[in-house]
Amino acid sequence: MLKYCTEHLGWAIDEEYFEDIDDITYDFYPEDLGLKDEAFAKIRSLKQVRPFVDNQPWGIFAIDFESKKMESSALRKILYALIPKKRGADHKTWACENLLFLCFWGESAYRTVGFVSFEKKDGNTLPSIKPLYCTPKIEERDVLESFEHRIQGLAWPRNYQDNSWVETWRSVFKTQRGQVVRDTKRLTEHLADIALRISNNLEEGFNVELPTGSVHQLYRRFNNALNISLTAKEFVDMYAQTVVYGLFCARCMKPELDGFTPADAVECVPSTNPLLKELLYECCQESDGRHYDELDVLELIDLLNSVDISGILSDFNRQTGMGKEDPVVYFYEGFLDLYEKEQKKRRGVYYTPMPVVNFMVDAVDHILRTEFGCSNGYLSENVSILDPAAGTGTFLRKIILKMHDEFKKSRQTESWSEYVRRSLLSRLFGFEFMMAPYAVAHMKLAMTLRDTGYDFDSDKRLQVYLANSLENSTDAPDPTEFADPLVRESSYAASVKRGDINVIIGNPPYRTDSINKGDWIMELMLDYKKEPGTNQRLQERNPKVINEDSVKFLRFAQEVLKERDQAVIAFIHPHSYMDNLTFRGMRWNLLQNFAAIYTIDLHGNVMSRETFDIAERDENVFDIQQGVCISFFVKRPNHEGPARVFYSDVCGSRVRKYDYLNRTVFPNVAWRQITPTAPYYFIKPKNFSNASSYDSGVKISELFPQGLGGIKTHDDATLVSDTAFTTGHDQLYDYRPFDTKHLDYDLDKVERPRYEVMRHFIGRENIGIVMNRQVVTDNWSHIQMVDHMIDNRLHYSRKGIPVLCPLYLYDDTGSRRPNINIELVRQIENRVGMQFADTSDDDHFTVVTIADYCYAVLHSDSYRIAYQDLLSIDFPRVPYPEGKEIFLQLAAKGEKLRKLHTMRENSQNDLGIVFQGVGNAEIAMVEYSDEKIRINRTQYFSGIREELWDFPFGGYRSLQKWFKDRKRQTLTADGIAHVIKVFNILDRTATIMSEIDEVYAQHGITFRCD
Repeated sequence: MLKYCTEHLGWAIDEEYFEDIDDITYDFYPEDLGLKDEAFAKIRSLKQVRPFVDNQPWGIFAIDFESKKMESSALRKILYALIPKKRGADHKTWACENLLFLCFWGESAYRTVGFVSFEKKDGNTLPSIKPLYCTPKIEERDVLESFEHRIQGLAWPRNYQDNSWVETWRSVFKTQRGQVVRDTKRLTEHLADIALRISNNLEEGFNVELPTGSVHQLYRRFNNALNISLTAKEFVDMYAQTVVYGLFCARCMKPELDGFTPADAVECVPSTNPLLKELLYECCQESDGRHYDELDVLELIDLLNSVDISGILSDFNRQTGMGKEDPVVYFYEGFLDLYEKEQKKRRGVYYTPMPVVNFMVDAVDHILRTEFGCSNGYLSENVSILDPAAGTGTFLRKIILKMHDEFKKSRQTESWSEYVRRSLLSRLFGFEFMMAPYAVAHMKLAMTLRDTGYDFDSDKRLQVYLANSLENSTDAPDPTEFADPLVRESSYAASVKRGDINVIIGNPPYRTDSINKGDWIMELMLDYKKEPGTNQRLQERNPKVINEDSVKFLRFAQEVLKERDQAVIAFIHPHSYMDNLTFRGMRWNLLQNFAAIYTIDLHGNVMSRETFDIAERDENVFDIQQGVCISFFVKRPNHEGPARVFYSDVCGSRVRKYDYLNRTVFPNVAWRQITPTAPYYFIKPKNFSNASSYDSGVKISELFPQGLGGIKTHDDATLVSDTAFTTGHDQLYDYRPFDTKHLDYDLDKVERPRYEVMRHFIGRENIGIVMNRQVVTDNWSHIQMVDHMIDNRLHYSRKGIPVLCPLYLYDDTGSRRPNINIELVRQIENRVGMQFADTSDDDHFTVVTIADYCYAVLHSDSYRIAYQDLLSIDFPRVPYPEGKEIFLQLAAKGEKLRKLHTMRENSQNDLGIVFQGVGNAEIAMVEYSDEKIRINRTQYFSGIREELWDFPFGGYRSLQKWFKDRKRQTLTADGIAHVIKVFNILDRTATIMSEIDEVYAQHGITFRCD
């Protein structure tokens, strides 16, 4: 590079010096600059180029990085060692503007070369890094030409004593302002990109920094203040959000400002957000050790200067046809999608559509006026509101706007600004755990207050706190005792929990594998983990679903309001709480602690297979798979007895649901009162009118007592295959209905092998009956006979996994015994006049005969329809057989079904299905119409009736899942034959199901759904 500069830029270096680089450079080591060894952790070498002339104003250095990129963090540390300090240095120093670095990084074809200068605009800002570089072997020609053209400005001056050349060199590194950013999508992409770089830079600095370093100190401060254990990665993500959204929010507060700088940012943050103001102030301090170029802050400042901020803000909170907020959806949801999709998933974070927000806020106002006697609704001085998962502040913003509208109508004697300072800011609270939405919420609410006329002439803050609602901080000391703004924030939040909150509203996060496992909230959750009305622990094998974040937030809200006589909780949350068996203790507890519970089921559960009396497809109001509902839990003074429960629902498209919420007010909802009853206390309508006849039957999980859930490999891609494994652990494996695969059943590899039950299928002849305890569906089909191990997703359900009960249990010698409850068998013997035995004949039946009988009963359409709700809430029951004849007739039908479903019977192609067309048989698409399944543009299966294409089996629809799992694969001849065979099996199944109902009819037995 020096040779190039000499030959092309005229640098004053004699050619003889190029024979040995040490003749024209000095080596620098960490100790030479007063740095620790870790400062050079990613540096191969640092050399100073000897001055070319006397009194040369520039200090020229060459730095070679070990990594694949320019290490701005390391470069920054070196810079600070080379510029003057108040305390003198043991080596020569330069003003930062007079330092030039020749930089090198990467390997081979990716070797990058470049120049770096530094710029300090005024005394209040930190120097920024100004790089100019290229990767010669891979760059396009125009990029190389542009690089060479720009570095011509670094030509050695003819008269170096004329200082005008210094400005010429500096001009090489001045970047041109980019195109003005006017659309929110592009802005979001830029913000996410910068935030990712900030996070990566911080993480690298964290990894090389000593525990006493500034980033480590801030890391500990965040963890201590929020009472959590953020990983280093989670912390740097949070801090990156602080910087990006802090500066973005500051810019939005003063769109008219020309020449936005980091110093302006601190001043632009309104007094309503002191935490963000202090954190940005810390970030801008040179002594803090975190530097602008390290964080790419100046690039962010340049971006925000090139944004048409007024145009962006003109869209703020504008509604689109789908009920989203613009640009909050872009700035928050879009940012999370691009930047931290997994964290978004882990925290269960999703925006709340405005029709939902408007309905909930208006409904609570109605409850306050009609049930609590607060004639002024939210304006009433005794109403204090908390959103414990505030997100971007959507609920709080709507409440402010509603209060402002009511204030204008009420002819108050004081001004709006006076009212806000005196009352509103004292009664409106929010907690938010993630930094990005916290910053956006403050910006959004401050702008809302400004737009309604608030003058910000006091230092009273918005009481939206960076805090973890689910951590116990109720005993925190007085916040004014702390200097650290993070600790003060958490302490202020604790005082809110101890206050007079009587309205809690919001959209808590939905996440089953919650990371919120603090002692305080888990202790409170024990109240929900008891059998109803007892102190007995909930009798569930796997009750983890009740640890979902939304349930914890509801328990938190209940705790905050426990001393209030009048209060209301309004949440939009997963609708599974209404009828999931595991939530029965929670439902009972809520019934005892509230006077009324109102729930609007918005459905939208893509896993439920619910059907409705409308033509359009049911959709979720969010972009998620879980169905949701809006619930209101109301406390009233002197209420006795369990809560009165009211239910309503809305199904259909998202647009239909938004329209309903926009035009419906709380008192006009078509409420249906229901009475929850033991043992499950469901708070949605269920048809249990024929429960007595159903319950008189035998539960098949008790009839075949030994069973376990299916196998969970946690690595299907490696351990499950269509071909046999050669590891010595190969086992056949029923993966999905009619989809048998091979499993590498190595107990050291499989996460949950369920060996206690699965071992009875290893090298043994066996049959198993598979059932689900609970399913969400309008077409129950969750029963199956198998002859292999099973996967934990063999059946389709969002509530639990399928359980496999082997019909025979083998000991180590190979001897077997039936897996049967002999006491229940005795009752069957008495009813059919036959004896239980190892082999069957005219007077004896076996465990297989009983299983076949059960299988037939559960394939009766009339039985499934009559007991739909009862079959869906627990392991299925079947009636005791009414005599020998019907018992054997049904068992024979069940045997036929068993042989069909285990594919042990050679079925003919009675349907005449044909695979037609010319092509390579690749499954490029799966489309059904006109009795054809098209797998690509030219090939299809013909002769498949629609009822077979939609035939329910194990919760799935015929082979729809089978085809979906094989997208982009090529069908073999065996695969084509398999498809034809399965549809013929399903056709034969439908016929046998009708025959089963005919058997019941012949014996005068009917099943009615009252």
